[in-house]
Amino acid sequence: MPAFHLKAPPRITPFGFDSEASTAGSLAQLSCIVRDGDLPLKITWTFHGQSLNSSMGIATMQVGPRTKILTIDAVTAAHSGIYRCLATNAVGEDVFSADLKVYAPPRITPFMFDEEASTAGAVAQVNCIVRDGDLPLKITWSFHGQSLNSTMGISTMQMGPRTKILMIDAVSAAHSGVYRCLAKNEVGEDEFSAQLQVSGGKNVAIFGIFTLTEDGVDCKSVLRMQYEDPGVEETLGKKTSLKNCCRENVTAPPKITPFEFEAAASTEGNVAQIACIVREGDLPLKITWSVHGRTLSSQTGIMTTKLGERTSILMVEAVTAAHAGTYRCHAKNAVGDDEHTAELRVFVPPKIAPFEFTREAKQAGGFTQVICMVSDGDLPVNLRWTFQGHTNGSNGVSTLKLGPRSSMLTIEGIAAAHSGTYTCSASNEVGSDTHSANLVVNVPPRITPFSFGTEPLESGSVAQVQCLVDTGDPPLSITWHFHGRNVSSQMGISTGRFGQRSSILAIEHIIAGHAGVYTCVARNAFGEASYSAALNVNEPPSILPFRFDESAQNHLAFAQLSCIVPRGDLPMRIVWQMNGAGVSAEGVSTFKPNSRSSVLTIETVTSHHRGEYSCVATNQAGEARFSSVLVVNVPPRWIVEPKDKAFALGSDAQLECKADGFPKPTISWKKAAGPRPGNYQDLPPNDPRIRVADDGTLHLHNIQKSSEGYYLCEATNEIGAGLSAVTYINVQAPPQFEIKYRNQTARRGESAVLACEAKGEKPIGVMWNFNDKRIDPKLNPRYTVRSEVISSGAKSDLSIKKTDRTDSGLFSCRATNAFGSDETSINLIVQERPEVPYSIKVTDKDGRSVKLQWNAPYDGNSPLTRYSIEYRTSKRTWEDVNERVEIPGDQTRAGVFNLRPATTYFLRIFAENEVGISDASDVVTIITAEEAPSAPPEKVKLEGVDEHTIQVTWQPPPRDEWNGDIQGYYIGYKLTDSQDPYLFETVEYSHERNREHHLQLSNLKTFTAYSVVVQAYNQIGSGPMSDVVETFTAEGAPSASPQSVTCTGLTSQTIRVTWDPPPQDSTNGNIKGYKVFYGPSETWYDDKTKEVRNTPVQENASPQQTILNGLRKYTNYSIQVLAYTGGGDGVRSDFVSCVTGQDVPNAPQSIKAMIMSGDSILISWNQPSEPNGVITQYTVYIKEEKNSKDKGKKQRVPAFQREYEASSLKPNVQYEFWVTASTIIGEGKKSKTITQAPNAKVPAKISSFDDDFKAKAGDDVTLPCHAVGTPTPEIQWRIKGAAFAPTERLRRLPEGSLLIQRVSRDDAGDYTCMVENIYGQDKITHTLAVLAPPVPPSVIVKSSTTDTITLQIKAYEDESTPIHGFIVHFKPEFGKWDSVQLAHETTNYVLEKLWCGTHYEIYVEAFNDIGKGRPSDIVRGKTLGTPPGTPEAHKFLEVTTNSVTLHLGAWDDGGCPMLYYVVEHKAKQQSEWVMVSNNVQPGGNFVVLDLAPATWYLLKVVAHNNAGSSTAEYEIATLTEKGGTIAPARDLTPKSSDELEIPIYMNMTVLVSAGAVIFVVIIAVAVVCFMRGKNMRSKATIAPAKPSVTSGPIWWVPEWVDLNLVVPVGATLLVVFIGLMVICFAMSKRSKGPSQMRLGEEPQYNGSVPPTTLDKRHSQYRDELGYIAPPNRKLPPVPGNTYNTCDRMKRGRPGSVKVPQMNPSAAYSTWDPRRHFYEEVNEYGQAVGRKAPPPPPHGALIDPETGGEFAATGLVSADGAGMFLRAAIPSGEHSIPSPTIDEDICPYATFHLLGFREEHMDPNQQAALQQQFQTMPHPQHNAGMTGPPPGMNGAGMQHNRQTSQSMPRPQADGRYMRLPNGNGPTYGPEYDDPANVDYDEATYDGSCQGTGCQHGTVKRALPGGGYETMPPPPPPRTECSGQMLPMCGQMPPQMMQPMQPMNGTYTLPPPPQNIDMPPPPMTPQHVANAGQQQQAPQNPNPCNNQNTNANPNPNPSPTPTNNSGALSAKDARTTEEMRKLLEK
Repeated sequence: MPAFHLKAPPRITPFGFDSEASTAGSLAQLSCIVRDGDLPLKITWTFHGQSLNSSMGIATMQVGPRTKILTIDAVTAAHSGIYRCLATNAVGEDVFSADLKVYAPPRITPFMFDEEASTAGAVAQVNCIVRDGDLPLKITWSFHGQSLNSTMGISTMQMGPRTKILMIDAVSAAHSGVYRCLAKNEVGEDEFSAQLQVSGGKNVAIFGIFTLTEDGVDCKSVLRMQYEDPGVEETLGKKTSLKNCCRENVTAPPKITPFEFEAAASTEGNVAQIACIVREGDLPLKITWSVHGRTLSSQTGIMTTKLGERTSILMVEAVTAAHAGTYRCHAKNAVGDDEHTAELRVFVPPKIAPFEFTREAKQAGGFTQVICMVSDGDLPVNLRWTFQGHTNGSNGVSTLKLGPRSSMLTIEGIAAAHSGTYTCSASNEVGSDTHSANLVVNVPPRITPFSFGTEPLESGSVAQVQCLVDTGDPPLSITWHFHGRNVSSQMGISTGRFGQRSSILAIEHIIAGHAGVYTCVARNAFGEASYSAALNVNEPPSILPFRFDESAQNHLAFAQLSCIVPRGDLPMRIVWQMNGAGVSAEGVSTFKPNSRSSVLTIETVTSHHRGEYSCVATNQAGEARFSSVLVVNVPPRWIVEPKDKAFALGSDAQLECKADGFPKPTISWKKAAGPRPGNYQDLPPNDPRIRVADDGTLHLHNIQKSSEGYYLCEATNEIGAGLSAVTYINVQAPPQFEIKYRNQTARRGESAVLACEAKGEKPIGVMWNFNDKRIDPKLNPRYTVRSEVISSGAKSDLSIKKTDRTDSGLFSCRATNAFGSDETSINLIVQERPEVPYSIKVTDKDGRSVKLQWNAPYDGNSPLTRYSIEYRTSKRTWEDVNERVEIPGDQTRAGVFNLRPATTYFLRIFAENEVGISDASDVVTIITAEEAPSAPPEKVKLEGVDEHTIQVTWQPPPRDEWNGDIQGYYIGYKLTDSQDPYLFETVEYSHERNREHHLQLSNLKTFTAYSVVVQAYNQIGSGPMSDVVETFTAEGAPSASPQSVTCTGLTSQTIRVTWDPPPQDSTNGNIKGYKVFYGPSETWYDDKTKEVRNTPVQENASPQQTILNGLRKYTNYSIQVLAYTGGGDGVRSDFVSCVTGQDVPNAPQSIKAMIMSGDSILISWNQPSEPNGVITQYTVYIKEEKNSKDKGKKQRVPAFQREYEASSLKPNVQYEFWVTASTIIGEGKKSKTITQAPNAKVPAKISSFDDDFKAKAGDDVTLPCHAVGTPTPEIQWRIKGAAFAPTERLRRLPEGSLLIQRVSRDDAGDYTCMVENIYGQDKITHTLAVLAPPVPPSVIVKSSTTDTITLQIKAYEDESTPIHGFIVHFKPEFGKWDSVQLAHETTNYVLEKLWCGTHYEIYVEAFNDIGKGRPSDIVRGKTLGTPPGTPEAHKFLEVTTNSVTLHLGAWDDGGCPMLYYVVEHKAKQQSEWVMVSNNVQPGGNFVVLDLAPATWYLLKVVAHNNAGSSTAEYEIATLTEKGGTIAPARDLTPKSSDELEIPIYMNMTVLVSAGAVIFVVIIAVAVVCFMRGKNMRSKATIAPAKPSVTSGPIWWVPEWVDLNLVVPVGATLLVVFIGLMVICFAMSKRSKGPSQMRLGEEPQYNGSVPPTTLDKRHSQYRDELGYIAPPNRKLPPVPGNTYNTCDRMKRGRPGSVKVPQMNPSAAYSTWDPRRHFYEEVNEYGQAVGRKAPPPPPHGALIDPETGGEFAATGLVSADGAGMFLRAAIPSGEHSIPSPTIDEDICPYATFHLLGFREEHMDPNQQAALQQQFQTMPHPQHNAGMTGPPPGMNGAGMQHNRQTSQSMPRPQADGRYMRLPNGNGPTYGPEYDDPANVDYDEATYDGSCQGTGCQHGTVKRALPGGGYETMPPPPPPRTECSGQMLPMCGQMPPQMMQPMQPMNGTYTLPPPPQNIDMPPPPMTPQHVANAGQQQQAPQNPNPCNNQNTNANPNPNPSPTPTNNSGALSAKDARTTEEMRKLLEK
């Protein structure tokens, strides 16, 4: 059937905006979902009929084919409007709209007061304009948070719906503050504030009186006002009434503040307003407005409002184009006028005149047009047409522009597609407008063709067709017709409308009657249309149901079926089938009565007729089938009947029983319950040996005797009687044992009985065997056999008497009968107690457990059930032991746990089985290893020391929990509320019993909770942490000020101050209260005028507040607040200012009454001393003095006027006068009362009063002198006592006042005005003070520290230059200036937090109200501190194999905190430095890693602090892989022959000697030449005189001696001899060891900048870094850090020193490289079993004095390599294994100076000691040795510590205890670790004195009495030390060479056989000291006599001594010579 497609137009799901989208700024979103309609769909959005674009802030997104989403991220007012969604497809379209209304909160345009408004008396105005926000709006003003009222002199006015104006006619100090405008609407609110600061008022002085006339009226009282601003004057004439003011006296014309319209007012429809403010000019003022020269009227929509006396507001509520123009404000008073204009430009948006298409619908094919005209709006205008929101219109639509304001749209050939909305859009620069019109087209209906398909439909199928009217105007009528008749539901046909344009016809079940023509008819008002389709139907056959009769199912009955096909197209074929195939059975026939039926007949039904019979009818339309089943019933009959059978026992039996019938018979079996037939019972259903097959056969698997009996087989099928048969089964069985094998146990020595029982056919014979051998009781009487016959077979027993271990074995019992035999076996186990476990071994142990392994003993033929391990400590016995461990018997390994570390335990093992427990094994003794402490320290207490420090105290853990010796403690601390890990510090353990440990944690945060834990550590590790203890650091002062400080004036003498507490993180403690500092603002600089109010904390109060009372009235107060804690006062808040309220004023200070005429008196007065507010007026009271009836009168006078002329008085009558002042609060107290009577004689008087004037330098000052009197008095001025003389700056004004221009300090002083006429005289004196900035103060630097400089400030202050404070300016050199402000009384000030060691420049400025004075001279100061001091190498460096540790704390900081370090290094042969770090932070250690072993490096460190930097260079050599040192890169000692030597001719000694020889030879030659020349001159031609004895040069020289020859030759020989002596001396000195300095050479070490290198390569300098003796420190690892350092070096204990020569078992010294002398490493008793590290190779040497043996001494050869010596080892040569583990060792454990010491040991322990003389920490954390060294107890010598261990050493009191054993005494060495040895107790007694002392040596007391001489530190070369003293200087060079390892071992030379050794030859120095040595045998080795202090003596003793550092040539011996020497 063809598919039917439904054509549907789109339908949009209704939508709308959310309410939240209505608020400006929120998100708005719409989803246009087209729920119906054919695809494809086109969905578009429009806004006001226009397409959307991204510039509008609107986004659209297509989501699938049916949805389009519109989104506005932030809604604004511009987004308000209608949004339309249009959906279109091929069928139609749909539109839906939603209106968005945006509610906008108010937004206020920012505003501020004009600068001119800050002057007292000026006009202040500000406009609050709400530019945005929905109406209605509520606009309110507030001042300091309070609503405004009229009493404050502030007025507000609402100007339109969006503006409110605030205006103050005359501002004063009381108006200073913050004014806030608040705008609210239904959506939200907005506020904006502006601050008004008033900077002072106008000082008014009265001067002069003169008379003016206007229209016959006298203007007598004239006032003149002098403003502070220079040159600004106002003169106001006044009569008795202010209303009749003399116009001539008004001198200030109006002045208008410029104004203009806002830009927003330019848009039509907006509000436009401007304010015309006359900021200057005398009142009254007249303000008028005009536009275009015409007066305004309300009819134009323009309003004007007067606001106060000086302001007029013009407002246009809705601007239109008619309002455009120039608006003029004109202000006029009596003096003049002023005007200002502003232009209003109005921008008009376009407005479209309405238009529409004709109301009548247009017929298709017609013509129409419409014109869009812009009736209003600015040009140019852009016109655009859209159709249904789209720019592109339909075909046939055209537009034409008609002028600049109109456009015409024309449609020709109207079609249905032209129906819709046409929109005209007009836009210009101001705005836009749209208008739309709908076009309706009349269209008749048209039907889309449809059909039922080309092929006929099958009967019974579904048919559906749609009639769709694609065009045509609604309403539409759609009907269906069938064969010309209307379709009805009775025909099985249904119709339904689908929308307005569609109708569906449906036939759910097609029949033949539905075939025909169907017609759809569509009608509307304009016509109709129809369309028809034909339906063709095919009908398949349909068969009537049929079935066989029940009687036909019986055997031999008759059966018949009829197949009838009543429906279906002919021709038709009918056939019969049986079981799906043709009918072929015998006796079945068919015949066809007609074309629609067929009959099947069966004459006699038999079983082979059983089956399904089907009738099949077929025609051209289809096929039909119907079936019926024939069932034939047959009773059972036997096929196989069961028979009796016999079966062998155990075989599988089958009994057949088969039957046939229909339904198929059921076969069942039953068995007789007894031996006879009958009482048959069902077979067990769950017996797996019994199964009945489907064919009825009974299967019996493994048939047994119990299966024998009678069986019944039955067959039934409920058709007739069933069948049954009985059969018998006979089972033939041989003997059988039910149990074939079993075990039987017996206790050794007890009797045992073995039994067996056989079942089977009798008779049965029984026979017993043992281990396959026949048992004959006759031969072995221990066995007895008894047999008997039982019902089931036979039974036999075997008895054994007194079983033995040999009876354990396999016994078998065999039974036999005629059918066979069977056998059962019994394994007899004779059991006994187990034997003792043996070969017990300790496989592993640690501090708390031990693992044992043993061999299992004989178990006694009973499985071992368990082992029991008993253990006890040495203090207990086995009898009271209850500690045991039980182990399963199948294990031979076990662990014993929960032991105590470092404890001796005895263990033994028992074995146990079911029989009993074995004897105890041999006892095993073990010593547990040390462990980390298992308990935390106790009594941990915290105490806050100060705000940054906490002291931690604690006590050690319980002694039982130490698990070794505690070495120290880790103290961890952190912030309590922090998740960070603890920071740890280390404290060494104190050995004082019950001593409390303590540590101060510093640099902590103030008043902060800290959590502290303490854990102990030993050499194994750290123990558990203590419980967390928490405490707070002490309180500190708050670091922040209180927040939100505000103040409010409550009354004239009270102010409320409120504040919020400081931020919680800045309180630094519990706030105890607050301090409020307050005082008048004008004297705030003076602390004396301030007061402090302490306010406690108000709980649960927010905010905090206090009331300040007793304040001065109407005074501006400045206020600060601070919080304080137990740690002190915090930071003050910023200033806030408040003015107390106004009150009634005090009485005017002074009052005068002066006669003016016979009926008038002039009263003048001064203002009150305390006005208590703004004076609003004065009231003058006048009353006759003696007239009680006269109630008097009063006259109010303006506040600026302080004179009043009382007129119309009675002549010569005394009047009383007094004056009161008033504020807005009320009238104040009256002044004193004065009396005066009018008189015709008017004496000269001055109405002004004495006054003090203050002026700034450079200002103009007028001193008033207002004189009255008739005749006019004469006025004279005296200045500072001198007569007034006019100058350019100084002149008298006409009214008598004195004008001083540009005053200076010289003008300060008294000014006196004197007036006089014939009736009297008067005078007043004014004092003028000229104010100026202060003069520069004096500044001196008094002192300084590392971070402070103290200044002394001395100010020069006088009345004219008051000082309000100082400003200190300071800066470091090359830095920026900083400043701090100080109080005016400061004399000393400390500049804090300065940089250390830095020069500072400082100057000070003083300031006052006038301004800042000139700065002082710059002074310079410097904080204390120097650049860092370089440290000594041995304190700073710690060298290992591949790293060097820098102990940064060794640097001297120079008094300034270290900032950072720069570390570089390079290999010595390299040229480029390698930067390690350029920002190493100070504190702790820094490790330079990744160095190559055995390599020379140059290390450069630059340290920086604020004072500068210092550079130190070091030459270092890393250690070898085995921890040894290498040869120096450059050595000054003699070199071997194969090393490079300095040429002899370059030696200074040789050069000097050779030079001296040559010089002497030259002199000798010169002498010879001189002598020969003299002889030549003595020769003459005359005969010589007779020889005389005195005639020669020397009288005693024989004549035959030729002095000319002898003298030169002798001199030459003498010089040569002396030269040779010098050379020999120099060479002999050169041959000395490295300890000798040659040519006075000294090592130099300078560490300050510029950098120098420390030369540490000289033999006499002990800090040679070719062989650095590092700090002997081994700090324990900090938790969480795997890096190990060495511990700190410690001193020895007094009394522990032993002299090696006197006591071979004494202790020996270890060199502390950081000290100036030897000190002993003391020994504390160590726990037994303490582990020791593997030693270096050692041998033994012989003490020549005692004959005892001593340990081998390690030496360092001249090239720096190590070697070992050995002697007196009886067994001959030994190979000492060298360490194979590459370990990074602590330097102190290296050979000789790095930690080796000589020890005495028992010879039996020599092999063990060969493994005990190295310190080898493991490179892996907590890694142990792989096993014990050869010859050592594995349990005792395993090395499993992370930290280092050192070699064993003897005890001071019996160093090695002899423990008795079978082979003689054994030595129990103890081991010590330098980390655990206390060095702090041994001290030296003084310097060594005497002949036996060497330079630089010291002495100290010995325990046995006397003193020993201690040499200075040895040089870094091989030396004499310890027990090698007798061999000092005699070691052969061969023995000084490094020994070569052979196969990982060092081979030592064979030992001598004779151990007697005489004392060695002694040097002369030795002989000289021999006597002293005998008297003081305690004296140590005098061989080491060189001075190797850190500061060596440049002039060492010239006495030749043997150098211990190198062997001289005369002392060199071969190895053989050395051996012979030892044999002696």
